[in-house]
Amino acid sequence: MTFARPALLVLGPAASLLLALALQTQWRRLRRVADTLGPDAAARLFPRATGRFPFGRLGACALAAVSLSVAMAEPIAEVPEHALPTAPLEIAIAVDLSRSMIAEDARPSRMARATEVVAAMAEALPEARFSLTLFADWPYALLPATDDPDLVMHFAPSLSQDLVLDRDQGTTLGSAVTRAHASLLARPRTEARRIVVLLSDGGGHEEEEAVLAASAAVVEGGGSVWAAGLGTGRPVEIEIPVRPGAEGTRVLATLDEALLIRIAEAGRGRYLNVSDAAGSDALIAGLAALGGSPDEARSRSRNPLLFWLTLAALGAILWDGSVDSGRWTRPRARGMAG
Repeated sequence: MTFARPALLVLGPAASLLLALALQTQWRRLRRVADTLGPDAAARLFPRATGRFPFGRLGACALAAVSLSVAMAEPIAEVPEHALPTAPLEIAIAVDLSRSMIAEDARPSRMARATEVVAAMAEALPEARFSLTLFADWPYALLPATDDPDLVMHFAPSLSQDLVLDRDQGTTLGSAVTRAHASLLARPRTEARRIVVLLSDGGGHEEEEAVLAASAAVVEGGGSVWAAGLGTGRPVEIEIPVRPGAEGTRVLATLDEALLIRIAEAGRGRYLNVSDAAGSDALIAGLAALGGSPDEARSRSRNPLLFWLTLAALGAILWDGSVDSGRWTRPRARGMAG
C-alpha cells in the first residue's frame, strides 16, 4: 500500500503524544481537586474515577487521531498493472459549423463553446487519439487521427462557420457521423475503444432514419456515438446574411435535443448538454471512464478504506464522549458515592 500524501502520516503519532500530555495534565488537576474535596464529593462531581490514569480515553483519542491522519494521507492499494483496464481511446470529434451555431444561448456562442469543449477534451485526455471532422451540409476532414493533443488544441480556436462555403450551410448529421467513423478506421488500434463525439445543436435536412442508421453502423463497426448538445430549449433568433451589404434573413435557431438523444441511443453512447462547464466536465469524465486509466482504477480502490478509517475515528470519538459524560458509569458506584 502507498499513500498520496505520506507526509500527513506523522500527524497521527504527533496528535497522540499531545493528547497524552493533555490528558496527563488534566488528570493531575482532577486528582488535586478530588484530594481537596474528598472522595464523596469527587464521585458526585466527576463522571469517572480519578484514582487511575484514563488509559481508555487516551486509547480512543489516539485511535481517532491515527485513523484520521491515515485517511488524510489517502491510502492507495497497489493494483497489479496487468489487472488495470488500459483500453486506448480513439475519439473522432464531429463539429457542427452550420449557421445556427452562431446563436448565443450558449456563452459566448454555440460555436465558441464548441471550440472550448474540443480543446478541453484534448487537454484532459492526452493519451487518446483524436481526429476532427467539420460539417454543415457536407462533412470535411480537418485533422486526421493524431496522437498529439497539441494539434487538436491548436486547431480548436480556429473552428468557425468561415471554414465552409456560404452555400454549404445545412446540417447533415448522418453524413458527419459516417465521415467521423471513417477517420477512426483509418488508423485502427487493437482493442481500442472507438467513439464518435457529435458536437451539434441537432436538426438537419436528412431523414431521421438515415441519421439513426449511420449511428447504428458505428456500433456494428465496434464503436459508439456520443452526442454533445449546444444551446437551450428555447428558440433563438439569428440573422443569416444573404449578400454583403444587404439585410440578412432572420430565422429561429433551436436545439433538437430529442434527436440528439435518439442518435446517442442508436449509437450505444450518451447524450450530454455541454453548453456549460458542468456538461463538458461530465462528457470528459465519461470518456475517461471508458479508457479505464490506471489513476482512475487506483482512485476507486481508495474509497472503501477511507470509509472504514473515518468510521473508526467517529466511533472512537463517540465512545470517548459517552464515557466522559458519565453515561456508562455504573449506578451502584454512583449510589455508594452518595
